[in-house]
Amino acid sequence: MKRYLFLALVAMFFFFPLINCSIVLFAQNENGTRYLNKERFQMQHIWLDSTTHVFQEGFPIIRSIPPLNASMPYNVLIGYVYLDSLLRFGNKPTLDSLFKSWYALNDTLKGVLKYMYIINSYNPMFFNQYANEVRFYQKRGKRELKIIGDNSDTLPPTSGRYTLSLSRLKDDACEKFREVYTGSNKMAYYSMLYADYILRVRIISIHSMLNKNSSLDYYRYKATSIVLDTLKGNKIPIKCPDMLVNNKITSVIDCFFNFQYSPLNYGMFNVVGQEPLYSRPDTAFIIGNSFGMHNNQEAIVFIRFNNPKYDFQNDFFDLDLEGRCSLNALRIENGNIFDINNVWSAQTVVPYNNWKQIYMNLLNNIMNGNY
Repeated sequence: MKRYLFLALVAMFFFFPLINCSIVLFAQNENGTRYLNKERFQMQHIWLDSTTHVFQEGFPIIRSIPPLNASMPYNVLIGYVYLDSLLRFGNKPTLDSLFKSWYALNDTLKGVLKYMYIINSYNPMFFNQYANEVRFYQKRGKRELKIIGDNSDTLPPTSGRYTLSLSRLKDDACEKFREVYTGSNKMAYYSMLYADYILRVRIISIHSMLNKNSSLDYYRYKATSIVLDTLKGNKIPIKCPDMLVNNKITSVIDCFFNFQYSPLNYGMFNVVGQEPLYSRPDTAFIIGNSFGMHNNQEAIVFIRFNNPKYDFQNDFFDLDLEGRCSLNALRIENGNIFDINNVWSAQTVVPYNNWKQIYMNLLNNIMNGNY
């Protein structure tokens, strides 16, 4: 019975335009404050304070769960409704068994990947903050945790309504695609599906700080950039100057986008099993013997939200280059993309407009299931 329920919910995710549904909102955060167990979070080093702060980007907490609002496109809004149902009523052993049973790309997996891309790309911040809230309210059985409140009050352990993890659902779907798909553009599709942001940027400054959140003695780097084009991620956390023309931002180029990387971005993080996902690091991103970037460098960057931390009013994330996606970044010189691992085409050097058309063609295939 549980198996049929899960399959029905996945089918809803794929066929949701044909189905009527009711919206259920949970508004624990409606006043903008989340009463977390600060002591427990500090013990786990996931509370944002002077001991954990490096270059994280902060976002006010979402006030409804799932994060619905009237301005959302219809497919995003309804997609969140069905996704929330799936996360509340899906069965984890069934999910694991279902993914293990797939040895080829099928319509159900295509449907999940399509709508995961749509929802994720509409607002990656909301998507990842919602994943946080789903994590807080997991059904843990006898392993009760006090997420909300503190150790001295009389509130009971946090009650859970979610049986599945959004982060794991997305990652498992992407990894299953990478496992079963055999087409020549596999790693291009994978890069598109796995990343939260895919942006064309030009770096204007780089800052470094010792990583407080690792026992390894290395620095993290924050690259401040100008966004020149957006491939994935419609809502971008940009910082805008105080002096504006007629009180308006004239374009996104007036504002700055921060992302992070470390010297380890060409390290073992990009290896699955014993095999690296990509065989050739780009020497344009090597400083000494490690990964590095430069001022005025232009590139396509693939960004993921990582290492969430919290306080009462905000969620904080590292917006990291993702090595699993086209090996972090594709450099651009004189208007040409350098794709030295031939992820996107058989050509190593491709004019940007041609590369962007390749991207749009692959995105159209994802939206139509033609791959």
